[in-house]
Amino acid sequence: MKLLKDDKNQWEILYFKIKEKILNKELLSGQKLESQNILSKKNNISRYSVRKAIKKLENENVIISHQGKGSFITKNIYRVHLSKNSKFHLNALLEKRDSSAIFLRSKIMKPPIFVQNLLEAKDFKKIIMCELLRKIDGSVVSISRHYFIREKFPDIEKRIKKFLSITLALKSLGVYEFHRSKTYLSTRLPDAYERRIIKISKLMPLLISTGLDIDKEGNKIQISVSTMRGDLSEFSIIH
Repeated sequence: MKLLKDDKNQWEILYFKIKEKILNKELLSGQKLESQNILSKKNNISRYSVRKAIKKLENENVIISHQGKGSFITKNIYRVHLSKNSKFHLNALLEKRDSSAIFLRSKIMKPPIFVQNLLEAKDFKKIIMCELLRKIDGSVVSISRHYFIREKFPDIEKRIKKFLSITLALKSLGVYEFHRSKTYLSTRLPDAYERRIIKISKLMPLLISTGLDIDKEGNKIQISVSTMRGDLSEFSIIH
């Protein structure tokens, strides 16, 4: 079979194809990739393009290669679907992954200025932050921080600690429906606290999703800030 002309897109197509198979669980952690020769023939591209795709996956710690043995899948990437109904447990169900959470802390603290502005709280002492450690398939993927107006949701921290679920905690306070009104995406390097809790290096980028949740009447419920490992996560925007 004649190989396609190698342009700059050939290796990227293979790169995304392998990542998609990992996300769809067609390739599992520890599984060996097909040889470069087979990938070249199957995808009708040169071995140079195959090596370039594999090199990028290695740099992202998605696969690991051993000389004389081949390349192996190291981690299953967790895809976060961002939509009006974005919720951690629902996303895990959609991805067919096991999810769990650990309550880390609650604190009355001065939040980032954009959180205070979104909640329209002039006095930061009225805001409480509750923090959860999120796991997927037993692996830590994120720290989620949830900011509430204390007067609106008394004892919210006790309820989150009890249920380990924002949805169930809010239901116990009479909020049965809420949805995402705004979402902001950003990336940055981790601080010392995040490095210790998530167990990542200081050079590993974090993916940040900040969301404003409102109820069906338009009342502001919470600001959620999900700080996710860049090597284990990716965002998918659903319109």
